[in-house]
Amino acid sequence: MTWMETTAALVQITGSDAEMILGFADLLLKSGLIVLLARYLELDSSPFFTSVQARLLWLLTLFILVFLPLSTFLFSSFTGIGQSDSRLALVVFGLTDSSATPDRELSTGAAWNNVLLCSYFVVLAIQLLRLLCSVLEVRRLRSCTDFDLPGEIEQRFQALCRASGVQRQVSLGISSRLRSPATFGVIHPVVVLPHRNYFESDELFETAIVHELGHIRRHDTLLFLVAYFLAALNWFNPFVWYALNRLGLSAEFACDDEVIARRGDRIGFARQLLELARGSMLSDSLLRASRGILSKGQLASRVEHILESAYCGQCSRRYSSFTPVLVLGLAFVFLSAARLVAAGEENWYVSEDLRLIHYQNPVYPAEALQRGLSGFSQYSFNVNELGRIIPESVQLVRSSHGAVFDRVSERSLQSFQFAPRIVNGRSVASNGIRYTFNFTLRI
Repeated sequence: MTWMETTAALVQITGSDAEMILGFADLLLKSGLIVLLARYLELDSSPFFTSVQARLLWLLTLFILVFLPLSTFLFSSFTGIGQSDSRLALVVFGLTDSSATPDRELSTGAAWNNVLLCSYFVVLAIQLLRLLCSVLEVRRLRSCTDFDLPGEIEQRFQALCRASGVQRQVSLGISSRLRSPATFGVIHPVVVLPHRNYFESDELFETAIVHELGHIRRHDTLLFLVAYFLAALNWFNPFVWYALNRLGLSAEFACDDEVIARRGDRIGFARQLLELARGSMLSDSLLRASRGILSKGQLASRVEHILESAYCGQCSRRYSSFTPVLVLGLAFVFLSAARLVAAGEENWYVSEDLRLIHYQNPVYPAEALQRGLSGFSQYSFNVNELGRIIPESVQLVRSSHGAVFDRVSERSLQSFQFAPRIVNGRSVASNGIRYTFNFTLRI
């Protein structure tokens, strides 16, 4: 299916709102470019880029993706550049003039808009309901957590808090409903361990607490609540979810790096992580899933990162966060002002592809004049090397009011003469050309 056939299919489905679908394709293309750029910056700066810097990189990427539709709309509204001028676009689809669309198709487009709007809010409500269920589940877990711990354990825990630079009041508890350590709470954070066996091993206890305190010091719980809410508002953009996933993974890497810096035993830490994950139970809860209960993909990535950090630790050179942030910022500004996919008037698209040098205007049909009708006829045809339309290739694509405007349009097509396309110094044929005759009755 060619670009023009795809456009025609969109018009038939959505009526006058095909530009909305092209705008969505434009957003996805821009989002993909931003994610590719962020991933390239992350890989290109490795191993001189710390996990904390990578976390900042993906946080910025997520915010750019979330606000890209708004920035594009605002730029178009204030300047009128980029969105309204399809000649500045990378890919232009030819569309029929919306002013010639019949009333029935306009109503179809309105119904299509209502369906899309309702679908958006239904899925958004589901995503927000998941978020609410996660918050309620966290409250239930917190209510059944045992905070009555021996004084020696509390002293060890508070000492680790001071050593990790955590100035906030943090509580430590035990809950059998968990299968791995977790951190909950925004205002009053708590670290919850799955069982008391962690108290028996100083190494295991210190590893779990230092990792969770890293989340608390960087306010990861609040960050992921806000990030998930913004991702829910943009649930239709898969690149937003990808950036959210990379943000969560980089946050885990940053905490793992603190554990490595404290204990120095990477092999032992990786083995310990595998042992913990072996007994973990996966949960659909957003907050629990982002606090140590790992998927297989996250587990593999974390173990790989822990083992590879042996080389990173030997690097005295470090990259500044300024360059990646500047590059992403410039990309955000450029893509807000540009339009990669746009809708253009089909007659303009054809005249750019084949320059129409001679034609006779169709005579307004007498029947249309008597009935006071306005409408259109759209035709598809092939043009030979001499710039003439091949008669047997002419096909009616769509028209309004039956065949009222078709006969005069076909007679006008017989007079068309194009300046043939020149490729590598010679004339070539052009196939799949579409042309629309618009008939507007002015009184």
